[in-house]
Amino acid sequence: MVDRPDFLSSGDPARLIPVIADSRREQRVTSVFLSTFAAIPSFCGSLMNSLGQRLGQRSVVDTFTEVVFADASASNDRPDGLIRITTGGRTWYALVEAKIGKVVLDPEQVKRYAQLAKDYKIDAIITISNQFAARPDHSPVNIPKTLLKNVQLFHWSWKYILTEAMLQQSQGLVADVDQAFILREFIRFISHDSVGVTGFTQMPPEWRDLNELLKSGGVARKSGP
Repeated sequence: MVDRPDFLSSGDPARLIPVIADSRREQRVTSVFLSTFAAIPSFCGSLMNSLGQRLGQRSVVDTFTEVVFADASASNDRPDGLIRITTGGRTWYALVEAKIGKVVLDPEQVKRYAQLAKDYKIDAIITISNQFAARPDHSPVNIPKTLLKNVQLFHWSWKYILTEAMLQQSQGLVADVDQAFILREFIRFISHDSVGVTGFTQMPPEWRDLNELLKSGGVARKSGP
C-alpha cells in the first residue's frame, strides 16, 4: 500500500478500474487517467516535460484521488487528485482538478486550491478539462498572481492528453507489453463518446469582447483574459 503524504487525512491511490458510481463520471475518468499516468513512464515523462519537469529513470510516481487535507479548515476543499514524484531526495507535488463534458473550471475553486498549495508548499496545480489552451502554462482561468508566487498553474485539455497517448502508441514508445496494453485500453476508454471528452469546437466568451475592442481601435493587453 502506498503511503499518502502526511498533510492528507484521506486519499486513495488512483485505480485503473475504479469502483465508482455511474453518476460520478468525473472522478472515474480522473482515476483512470492518473493510474495510467503513473503506470507508464514514457507517457508520464512526456506529459511532465510539457510542464518543464524532467522525469528521471529512478523517479517514483504516485497518484491519489479525492484527497482531503488534514487541516480541518480545509476539509471542504477536495481536489480530484494529487501527483507525487520523488526523485532522490526531492519530492514534487501537484494538485489535480478535473472537469469533464461541458463543465468548465471554476476560478474561485482554483483560487482556493492555489491557496492550499501555497499553505502546504505544493509545487503546482494542474487543471484538466475540455477547455482549450495553446500551451500548458496558458490557463483558461485567471487567478491573482499573489497566489502563484510559489505555485505554478498548468492546464491540460483532455484532447491533449489523448493526443499524447496516441503519439506514444503510434511511435512505439512503450516497449513493455503490459504497459502497451494499458495504454491501448486507456485510449479506447477515453475516446468513447460516453466519457465526455470533446475537442475544440468554439472560441471562448472573451473572443467576442476582444473583437469588439480591436474594431473600436483598442489595444489588447498581454495580461487580459
